[in-house]
Amino acid sequence: MKVKILMLMIFVCFMVCPPTWGSDVYKLNFIGFSENGEFLAFENEPHLMDSEAGKHAIFIDVLNNKYVGPVLYRQSDIDKKIKELEIKKGNTGKQVIHHPPSDMGVNPHNVKFTTFQYQLGTKDKYELELKLIQTLSKECEIYKAYAGPGINMIELKLINQEKDEIILQKDNSLPKTRDCAFKYRIEDVYTYRGKIAVFIQVFTPSIEGPTRKYMIVTGKLN
Repeated sequence: MKVKILMLMIFVCFMVCPPTWGSDVYKLNFIGFSENGEFLAFENEPHLMDSEAGKHAIFIDVLNNKYVGPVLYRQSDIDKKIKELEIKKGNTGKQVIHHPPSDMGVNPHNVKFTTFQYQLGTKDKYELELKLIQTLSKECEIYKAYAGPGINMIELKLINQEKDEIILQKDNSLPKTRDCAFKYRIEDVYTYRGKIAVFIQVFTPSIEGPTRKYMIVTGKLN
């Protein structure tokens, strides 16, 4: 009888539980920009799972803030794409913001930085504002209670304190690549040849706790 009850519980769990079972905290590996700054590449490297099985590389058209081809998993494919786009490993430009997950004293949705410092002060002062936009889809309904405030999209605004502001990205729908994201935090910001790359840590629900991966928003400094 106990065996039958156990089997029934397992069957029910398979029927109603979401597809994301385990969780993982991914490490960001910024591969670099191409020499002209038109493209960049980075990797999400899992901490807990087999690093080779879970690692994947993403290639970005910097000015257009768009993927260049699909996400790649095989190292041979990654190396081929790096060569094709003339991306230079280690060419990461200037890092102007770094807030690792252990940094608990910062605003995860607002950062300020400058791209130029000199003896008498600074110029080209910028601010990034990350706004969460609540949304819900049928696929994410099961996570509604888990996610607290809800499933979220984003709007990322770049403000030049001496000029104007531009919207680097505003979601109209939640991309499938982000699963059922409910939390975001700005972690790293790089600049290179008048362009900006903002790495954002994305939290998605799973049974063992939130999975944390990285996405990127890119564009031109105003």
